[in-house]
Amino acid sequence: MLLIAIVVSVAIGWYKSGGEDSMNEYIDAITIGLIVILNAAVGFIQEYRSEKAIDAMKKLQAPRAHVLRDGKLTVIAAREVVPGDILILEAGTHRGGRRVVGLD
Repeated sequence: MLLIAIVVSVAIGWYKSGGEDSMNEYIDAITIGLIVILNAAVGFIQEYRSEKAIDAMKKLQAPRAHVLRDGKLTVIAAREVVPGDILILEAGTHRGGRRVVGLD
């Protein structure tokens, strides 16, 4: 929307100056352009910081484990895994130092 305002401001400036290149007539367009650039920069910085905050929160989240316990597939906190639980591993799963037993 602000880009349209820039075009309109330039057109009005050009019309008022009679087609001559007068910098005074284009100050509104330059100001709007600077605001657009500043807005984009601030938006990018905020987005970057929010992504970093989300990543930090994900690292604080307690790890979860998919286990087969009593014949039922359940998701529990990793610290609640006990001997006898069968861990269900998928691609990208971290096993956290547990022994993996293969089934043939």
